[in-house]
Amino acid sequence: MHGILAISALHKSRTEPETSQKYLVRGVRHQNIALSFYRNIIDDFRKKMMEENCHAVMAFASLTIAFAFADVDTVLARASGVAARSTVPEWIHLLRGCRKVLQVIKSWIIKGPMAFHLQQAESDIDLSRNPDDARLAGLEVLFEGQDSSRQLPDSERDVYRTTLRLLRQSFEISLSPDQPLGIKFSLFLWTERFPQEYLELLDRRKPEAAILLAHFCIPLERGAASCDNWRVVDGLATSADQTRLISGLWETN
Repeated sequence: MHGILAISALHKSRTEPETSQKYLVRGVRHQNIALSFYRNIIDDFRKKMMEENCHAVMAFASLTIAFAFADVDTVLARASGVAARSTVPEWIHLLRGCRKVLQVIKSWIIKGPMAFHLQQAESDIDLSRNPDDARLAGLEVLFEGQDSSRQLPDSERDVYRTTLRLLRQSFEISLSPDQPLGIKFSLFLWTERFPQEYLELLDRRKPEAAILLAHFCIPLERGAASCDNWRVVDGLATSADQTRLISGLWETN
């Protein structure tokens, strides 16, 4: 219930700008109360997660990810003049953690209302069906063929190669009419699958890592544009500092 109240307060902070700060504070308070119960289970989920409570726990996890999309901590920090704590958006960590838990309890989840979280992409992924794939493939110049003054370790190159390959697949899946997932789940597949080392590079403010993340925001923006009520994704897409710039260049070049 506190999770629902937190999301409701967040929604009102967006729809009623004159009282935005008040509802943001209320949303954070309700979210913190709910998180205390959630963490009690997740911290020892192999013992405390049961078939009777797993659906409610995963429902709250979904609400928590949605709440994190709004980046409330950053909004409040900016209002008070405090710097953000990390360069990696919190929703990425939450989504990846949620998927790990989901895989452990999927035999229960598949029987209940949260079963749609277990949908899988079709195995036949044809990158040529994405008309923009050549542009994505061109991002390889970020980490291939660099001059001697800007050589990357082979291990770092491998991380970028894998992350870019998964990003290209995510673009294709989101455009394919044959996929059962829809754009939201298709895009989240990239976040769930890229290597943990990529997050570490992103947190170290590596430019190659940041550019790949910024390009991920392009289909997010397209998804927000096609879904008038998809406020969560719209907020996420606009939260990336360079999204608008890159999206504009993408469409005009």
